[in-house]
Amino acid sequence: MRGLSLANSLGFLLGCLALMGAGDKGLNIRVYPQAVLQGNSVFLTCRVSPDDRNRKLLFGIAGSEREGSERQLDGSKAPITWGPMEFKRMPCNAGPAYCIVERQGERPLQAMEQLTVGGCEGTK
Repeated sequence: MRGLSLANSLGFLLGCLALMGAGDKGLNIRVYPQAVLQGNSVFLTCRVSPDDRNRKLLFGIAGSEREGSERQLDGSKAPITWGPMEFKRMPCNAGPAYCIVERQGERPLQAMEQLTVGGCEGTK
């Protein structure tokens, strides 16, 4: 019985981690609130660990009015926290939110977080 309880606890923990923003080491994402009614705003925050190779931060929410924005990063001298940035008038098809850091000589770092837009029943 104890083994089953441990398995359930681990399953619950993994499920909770899946709900959090997933991303590469050195880049974190947060969307608040994660559930919103159609037409309301959400806030996106990207946290970038300082690194001399960091060159550009790309961020946005797919399907929103600001689907893609960017900021130049000055390596390890750049701010760590970018945001919260407001995204207004979320449409029914919005999401996911993303942060991408382009790095000199390496593949980009990526973080993504899903959001839920409610109040879309009966809309096309």
